[in-house]
Amino acid sequence: MGKRSFVFAFIFYLLFLSLLGFLVSNHKFNKGKEVFQQEATLWKVIGDQLINTNNMTVVFHSIALPNGVYNIVYPYQIFGSEYELKDEDYLKIVGLGMNSVRFYVQYSWLRDDDMFDFFQYLDKQIALAKKHGVSIILNLHYFGEAGQVQRGEEDGFYKGNKKYNLTEFWKKISDKYKHEEGIAAYDLINEPSTSAKFTEKMLYAKYQEIVEMLRANGDRHILIISDPVNKFGNALKNEIKNVNPFIKLSDNNIMYQFHWYEPIEFTHQGFFDSEYFELGADYPMEKRLDAYKGGYYRNPYISETKGQWVEYKTSWVDLDLSNCEINREEDKFNLSLSFSGLKGEVWFDDISLYKKDVSENIVRLPVPNYDVSNSRSFIGWTKNPAASKMPARWNAMNDPKTSGIECRIDWESDHSGNGSGSLYANGAKAKWGKDNPWATWGQSGGALSTYYNIEKDVKYQVRFWVKTVNNPAYNVSVGFGIYNVKEILLNKFIMQNLIHEYYAKWAKKHKVPLFCGEFGTTNPGLLNSSYMSQQQADWVRDMKEILEKEVGSWSYHSYKSYSPRSDLFGLYNTKEDRQIIRVLRNK
Repeated sequence: MGKRSFVFAFIFYLLFLSLLGFLVSNHKFNKGKEVFQQEATLWKVIGDQLINTNNMTVVFHSIALPNGVYNIVYPYQIFGSEYELKDEDYLKIVGLGMNSVRFYVQYSWLRDDDMFDFFQYLDKQIALAKKHGVSIILNLHYFGEAGQVQRGEEDGFYKGNKKYNLTEFWKKISDKYKHEEGIAAYDLINEPSTSAKFTEKMLYAKYQEIVEMLRANGDRHILIISDPVNKFGNALKNEIKNVNPFIKLSDNNIMYQFHWYEPIEFTHQGFFDSEYFELGADYPMEKRLDAYKGGYYRNPYISETKGQWVEYKTSWVDLDLSNCEINREEDKFNLSLSFSGLKGEVWFDDISLYKKDVSENIVRLPVPNYDVSNSRSFIGWTKNPAASKMPARWNAMNDPKTSGIECRIDWESDHSGNGSGSLYANGAKAKWGKDNPWATWGQSGGALSTYYNIEKDVKYQVRFWVKTVNNPAYNVSVGFGIYNVKEILLNKFIMQNLIHEYYAKWAKKHKVPLFCGEFGTTNPGLLNSSYMSQQQADWVRDMKEILEKEVGSWSYHSYKSYSPRSDLFGLYNTKEDRQIIRVLRNK
């Protein structure tokens, strides 16, 4: 090779190296820029502000998409079911003024055999949501399959079942969606419940573990953590003094979430999945927090009536002779129809209560559902559910060591013969505890417990009709339970004050964004017009105004219910809840 050729070759070689270096460095730069752009297009938290993908300060106005999370066992079953969301559903959601959806996910849907089907469904939903300008808040909502949990076959995450690995769950989500801008946030655990076995400290340790894993995985999504669902109720009993709702984590891209259903006796009325709730609550309402103190239980026991109705009257009772000290400013009483140790059957009906002052003036006091004509709620996962076998305003209770008692309304047998029903108990299969084998039909223990003031220089008498079969041991009587009762009027003003003092102040102090991830109400009027009321819409209107002032971001529960029943939470079930739809739609 000549000298000149060598020079040209050397120059060409240098140019080649320079070009190669430029291409490599440019690729690295573009790659880094691409990652930066991907992260920049995710929703993020800056201070206490929520920033969307267009770099604008916004708040979540959201609605829950249950996806059949309590009913669908395998994710492929969602396709073609009533729970699959389509274009028309997102059009309705946008029409409500929502910019996001709280998208419910079941833990078991990410099992290895089911993960592909779930991701296929979620991919389709992300695409639909993007098409309509809606972002997804992905929420781990439920840990097991509903039937298994109800049968006790699934211990659940909170009972220490090690099959539930939440860190692995979110790792699977993150590996696929860490750069997905259609997902606004990961809502890590729905309504965590703490106890002696799963403490708040353990909960936050789990939160921290998940946060650290996601960040190490390069995932910059907003993370949403929730306060323990039972913490506010405990704080309320102590007037929410000196209690912090959350423990602040060091990560700055986090929202702090609470749910609000107070007064839950109103918002959940008719919710058949728990025996606590019943029909007939009003809003605003007096919420009662009670603590049992003792009572008067010295009335004579009832003899065997051999299946015949007989009227029973107690003596006139001075409640100052109860087995506890009475504080007239705080204590109240109610009725306790006892059948302790019963081996046969007993029926109670047409129950009345009277008071008599020192001048012998007698006044009858109201006893709710005295003739047992009202059922507690509608039951069944059907469009046309049956009436409950349990009565409104009465609650069957017994000591924990006793089992096997049958308690219900007997619609076939009542004193008046008009089909109104009676309170029935059968102890034939009961296994009575040895220490304190008590059992009652009482006015406490339910959502709408009844209490009466204990007046000075006043005596009380109970009258009712009763019949017994196989009661030779005289096991039936009536008593008066004494309770320390704290009454809280829950109206718009007080609810706003509670949210402000307990949640909003904490968020402002720590300069973090707050999220009411669920609020909503049943509407039994959609099943039975006798319960039709404007009160549900009033409550939603009040809550919407409170949350927009105190919190900013919120999500309504829910778009559809877990059940086809029209009266359970969902706005678009077999009947549209037009009252609440109008409230949510109005700005």
